[in-house]
Amino acid sequence: MSQFLAQRITIVVVAAAALLGLGLYAAAYAAAGSDIKKGTTVLGIDIGGLSRAEAESKLAAELPAVISKKVTVRAGEKSFELDTVKSGITVDAAATVAKAGERSLNPGVLFPVLFGAKDRIDPVLAVDDKALNAAVTGIAKKVNQKVREGRVKFTAGEAVAVQPREGRTLLVAETAEALRKAYESGATEVTAEVQTTPPVVGQAEVDRVMNSFAGPAMAGPITVKLDGQNVTLSTAKLDDYLKITPSGATLNWTVDTDRMAEDLAKENPKLVTPPKDARFTFEKNLPKLIPGQDGEKIDTASFGERMRAALVAPIPRTVEADVVPAEPDLTTEEAQNLGITEKISSFRTNYPIAPYRVNNIGRAAELINESLVLPGETWSLNKTVGERTEKNGFVKGFIIDKGQFKEDLGGGVSQSATTVFNAIFFAGLKDVEHHTHSLYISRYPAGREATVAWGAKDLRFQNDTPTGILLRATTQPGWIRVTVWGTKYYDKIESVSSERYNYKQPKTITSAAADCTPQSPVAGFDIDVTRVFYKDGKVVKREKFFTRYIPTDRIVCTNPRKS
Repeated sequence: MSQFLAQRITIVVVAAAALLGLGLYAAAYAAAGSDIKKGTTVLGIDIGGLSRAEAESKLAAELPAVISKKVTVRAGEKSFELDTVKSGITVDAAATVAKAGERSLNPGVLFPVLFGAKDRIDPVLAVDDKALNAAVTGIAKKVNQKVREGRVKFTAGEAVAVQPREGRTLLVAETAEALRKAYESGATEVTAEVQTTPPVVGQAEVDRVMNSFAGPAMAGPITVKLDGQNVTLSTAKLDDYLKITPSGATLNWTVDTDRMAEDLAKENPKLVTPPKDARFTFEKNLPKLIPGQDGEKIDTASFGERMRAALVAPIPRTVEADVVPAEPDLTTEEAQNLGITEKISSFRTNYPIAPYRVNNIGRAAELINESLVLPGETWSLNKTVGERTEKNGFVKGFIIDKGQFKEDLGGGVSQSATTVFNAIFFAGLKDVEHHTHSLYISRYPAGREATVAWGAKDLRFQNDTPTGILLRATTQPGWIRVTVWGTKYYDKIESVSSERYNYKQPKTITSAAADCTPQSPVAGFDIDVTRVFYKDGKVVKREKFFTRYIPTDRIVCTNPRKS
């Protein structure tokens, strides 16, 4: 074959190939469709060759049947059915169609279409993040649980095992993202992201303590042989002295055998004659020492060893308690050396007579009277007076609650607190805790008064002198006086008050409440009180107290019964 003929053949072949390629390209271009390329699917729905509007309409009509509105969310052993649409997840049909794109001139895109290739795209979601997070948070509230440590407790004479439980926290952001992906793929089930926290004290440790100590301890009563007599300690009584506390992954048990021995002696005075502390009373307004007396006690060392052994021994169980001589905690000689020799300070407050005030202030004075505070000790009014209950001798009266006067048990006790505070103020004793009234009460020294509330507010002072302190509380209808006896440590205590400043005016409140009490207005203000300490004729210390009184609002009661 001549070279010329070969060249002619090559040209013809190339031209034919070009024509074929152009034909294929034209065919592929035609197959791709006028708008969205052929073979485009969204979760199996074919929108290839459709116009944008047609594709959007088709997706809106057919996607609901493909994508489940209900998705099951599994979190551990729990499962929840979630309405995805109500939870803020829907398909944005227009954005999905836009994502599908138009017909392309790129041969790499066109030729696969000619040979039946599919272009699968995920739907574009419209997500209301606030609604989705709220829905997942709702599930989290049902899934989440705090870790519960294994423990053992004693209740009504029984040992109770508290089973440990892992903590669970559903991760809201991660679970919300999993829901988005599930909706995009058409999945009907999602596993929530849950973070777990194992308990430190596990079931094995709970079982160990129940089997080795708690169960045997509560198996039955223990008989205590006391001075030849049998005293029975029931399991209900025993559990007052048993305690199990965690230390890392271990539960440790303790028995307060010292307190058990002391209580046994107190509860059986015919078998154990307890010693009596020296104490002070008042005779003709002067302190009088009542000598202490020797007595007996249970030997705590031997008793404790025997009791701890008995608690884990098989029933029936008997413990021998040895009775030995005992001195009082405060002997006569120690009391004589306390220096209760002179009046250090005295303060009196007056009050408008009302039956509840006379009762409550009188009862408080009775309980405060003869309080002995040793050097270094801290005295508490709440501990001394006790809870203000009817059983403890208190009746209902007016108290201040959130800036308003209301009725409650123990109304008037703050008059006693104010009187004690001023007595210890002028004795120069250390103020540990005191709280002023929120409202100004004109019968009290401004900025130098105190209020108390059981379980919330206390009046406490420390005897920071080297000698003892004895309180004398006396009262008559209309007044209460508290006197501090001991040995003077400071020459003089002076109180210096600033001018009242930063006045706040009250407002008027109208109330129809059944417990409404009318109230007259008083302006609020700030005041500073400085306690000045003198020793050897010189100022040795200054202590400043700042008080802010809120306004006493005018209360108008519209309830006829109250107004």
